Amino acid sequence: MTAWPRKDARPALTFRREGGSPPPDHEVLTVTDDGSYRLWRTIARASQPPSPVGRFIGRLPSDRWEKLRRTVESCRKAEPVELSLPPDAAREKVVLGKRISTWAEGHVPPPPFDDLAAEARRLLGELTTSPEAALELQVDGNLVAAVRHVGHASLDLDLSGANVRAVRWDNDAAVEEWCADVGGPRSVTAVPGWVYELPFDHPFGRQAIVSAHVDNLLAFDGEFWRACSLQSQH
Repeated sequence: MTAWPRKDARPALTFRREGGSPPPDHEVLTVTDDGSYRLWRTIARASQPPSPVGRFIGRLPSDRWEKLRRTVESCRKAEPVELSLPPDAAREKVVLGKRISTWAEGHVPPPPFDDLAAEARRLLGELTTSPEAALELQVDGNLVAAVRHVGHASLDLDLSGANVRAVRWDNDAAVEEWCADVGGPRSVTAVPGWVYELPFDHPFGRQAIVSAHVDNLLAFDGEFWRACSLQSQH
């Protein structure tokens, strides 16, 4: 059963990853004081293996929440951190009440924020196992690719500007790429069971090791249209 936050639950932590080189990151995790969470993901490859993108909701296991709560309390007692941002780097932001700390994606901030950054980054990938309304990219038989809805709620999409790529791999290195326009609808509501087959007539053959990628697919997060990037495993 989905664990919804109490009506009086307050955010204990908001962790955001935003910006960077295109496609820009927009990853937002909010955990309330009862251990419930809401998560939005836009970049599948930000996790390995690639994760679904969209909305996720649930409750942290009690031991995981207790560990995170202790780390959050340590950071509340410390001075906020604001570190410089290299060119084209995504910014990670931790919001604890009115106290905001920022640093570049992948940067190790000073203690105790180093532990909080490491745990929040892990959660961005791990919590995508509880989708509310999300999308994943699947490849079947190497020559058929499709976007599939996962979760129990609807998600509004715009596929009109999306493109699909096939990447051929050799010894874990990308060696060739093929690309095509998706040519999908400008407005569609993905519901449970929704599947959209993609043009995927790449020239690499059935025996090649191929991953599928979709860029510039727009999904509505309840406030704004977000450019999402999906990726299959290979």
